[in-house]
Amino acid sequence: MTSENFSNRNIARQRNVELRANNSSAGKHFFGLATNFMQKGKLMILYKSLHLISHVFSTMALLVIAFSILPISRESRTFNDCVQEKYVFGLDASDAIYFCNGGR
Repeated sequence: MTSENFSNRNIARQRNVELRANNSSAGKHFFGLATNFMQKGKLMILYKSLHLISHVFSTMALLVIAFSILPISRESRTFNDCVQEKYVFGLDASDAIYFCNGGR
């Protein structure tokens, strides 16, 4: 690295430090922080509300799935009761299943 490049970098760093010092007066810095905190608060409220909405949608989806499974459960319970009843009355298992599936 040449000494010219090194000195140019130092000058650029020094200018950046001076620009930062000039731009951040006490009043600007305080109000900048206040608006930054208010923006963070608004973003946090937005995040939490979206989080809550997503939980509500996932709960609703699970309820829809549960209610769509109920008829299948009832049908299988009815089929099992039919097979048990026919098995008790003397039909073997395969004939009872055939009968409950709609066979004669």
